[in-house]
Amino acid sequence: MIPTKWVFTYKFDKESYLAKYKARLVVRGDLQPRQDEETYAATLAARIFRLLIALAAYFNLEAF
Repeated sequence: MIPTKWVFTYKFDKESYLAKYKARLVVRGDLQPRQDEETYAATLAARIFRLLIALAAYFNLEAF
């Protein structure tokens, strides 16, 4: 079982009344087993993403 935790965020207006609230379920990263090797997550640069979307729009292609 993956350990999780509920995180609640409350926002108040100028008169200190509750304006909105959010709740989210997060994974407890501090309880996950440690890995000695580094992990790599490939990310796409924003410029390249815009270029690919522009090419797809120019050639009327569908992008997934």
